Amino acid sequence: MPLHLISRNHKVPKRAFTLIEMLLVASLLSVTGLAVYHSIATGIRVWEHSRRYSAEEDVAVFFEKFSLDLQNAYRYESISFEGKAQKLFIPTIVRTPIDKKISPSGDLIEQMGGAEYFLQKGEKTIYRRQANYSQTLKKKFSQARALAAPVENLKFTYYFYEDGKLRTKKTISKEVPVSILVEIDFVEVGGITRHLQRMINIPIGNVS
Repeated sequence: MPLHLISRNHKVPKRAFTLIEMLLVASLLSVTGLAVYHSIATGIRVWEHSRRYSAEEDVAVFFEKFSLDLQNAYRYESISFEGKAQKLFIPTIVRTPIDKKISPSGDLIEQMGGAEYFLQKGEKTIYRRQANYSQTLKKKFSQARALAAPVENLKFTYYFYEDGKLRTKKTISKEVPVSILVEIDFVEVGGITRHLQRMINIPIGNVS
């Protein structure tokens, strides 16, 4: 028989996976997939947990800054309280950079000025911006700083003593309330909305 016919008819045996090998591979893939799933699930839970506390911490920072500004509020004829339901300007002591002509290094100094708090509804964010004395007289402010988000609602209610009774107002102009009720609705992970409120007294508030 010719050699080329022998080579043509010769079949090389092909090796296939056995059932045990297939089961072993499937088991390894299952274990690996389960480990990856648990890692992702744990990461998501940690992220959600941190987001929840981040929102609470943001609101706490807002209350801390707001309370401090009210504690440092002052009376001055040319600079006065101006408040609405979701926006409030407070004449207060602020820390701002010293004039570069006086201090080239830009050190901070405490001086009379003002701070404004407001809710930007489109961004669901509470902002604070401040101004030094000259800026306040010109109604100019520094760049706003975000304090808390996501916030659905911010509401200020102003309290005054009138005729020996505690009364409320929705807006104020040049008046100094004895206290302010602040209400905040902020959103947690999963779309859950929480409501927090705090009554903050003002040392220089009216008493009659």
